[in-house]
Amino acid sequence: MLKQLEGSSALVTGGTGVLGRPLVSGLLKAGARVHLVLRPRSSPPPESRGAEIHEADILDPEALTKVARAAAPERVFHLAGKNDPSRTFEAANENLTVNTRGTLNVLEACASLKLLSFVFTSTTEVYGNNRAPFKESQRPDPPSPYAVSKLAAENFCTYYHRTRQVPATVLRLSSCYGPYLKKPRLVAAVFSACFNPGETLDLTSGRQKRDFLFAGDAVEALLKASVTPGAAGETINAAGKTPYSVKEVAEAILAVAGREPRIRWNAIQRRPNENQVWKTDLSKAKKLLGWSPATGLKQGLKLTAEWWRRTALPSGA
Repeated sequence: MLKQLEGSSALVTGGTGVLGRPLVSGLLKAGARVHLVLRPRSSPPPESRGAEIHEADILDPEALTKVARAAAPERVFHLAGKNDPSRTFEAANENLTVNTRGTLNVLEACASLKLLSFVFTSTTEVYGNNRAPFKESQRPDPPSPYAVSKLAAENFCTYYHRTRQVPATVLRLSSCYGPYLKKPRLVAAVFSACFNPGETLDLTSGRQKRDFLFAGDAVEALLKASVTPGAAGETINAAGKTPYSVKEVAEAILAVAGREPRIRWNAIQRRPNENQVWKTDLSKAKKLLGWSPATGLKQGLKLTAEWWRRTALPSGA
């Protein structure tokens, strides 16, 4: 792991999810002192053993400021957020509150600290219906409330970098998958159907293509961004190398799981204003961070299937 992290202190929000758990684990293995921010009454994940736990909601600026001052981190990884892809007013309101206002609160809480890095996880969905491959130089065209909220949060990161000297880096991640991913995200939904025989999964035609990114590769990008001085103030893409259709991914999951769940194709319509193909240009990440995805889809799904077998099946099944 990266030597620059040894002995440094890191504050992590969103440390219980598909990216947060391996990130916290990676930081601890690298010898960092980890401060994990959890919502009040949340249970720390096993991967956080060795981290210092702080209770605070990112929507509570006063509590966040107290945590930031107590932890006095050198590096911040802001992963906490809402990932609701639906196109409703309720989704828009919640995404705006959690993703945009929550990020603003974290930035303000950390603005007076002497930070080496502040890494924020955004999404390649902000490119919307731009022509693929998506490049950081393209004008964003967010197609959903979720993407709108993330783009607004990105802009706050840029604002705080320029006006308060917060060394903020925005990582635009493609669709991430791996252990700990929850429904309704595609990979989790298909695995859930595989290991829960009573479930029926309704999907679209499955023709949409996405450059799915394995969580372990995403974490590597996060860590590299945090120790690259030239990354401050930059927006950087991170995605899988190859786009696969939803149907190809589902079929690959069935193969590694060795199961045949009930999937109804063409049972639902694809979301309005949704780009059919996501393919992301990774040249900036390779040049600036020395990063490119190392895990192919088949390998990543095998690792994910192992986790599902351990957690979804009775012992010995």
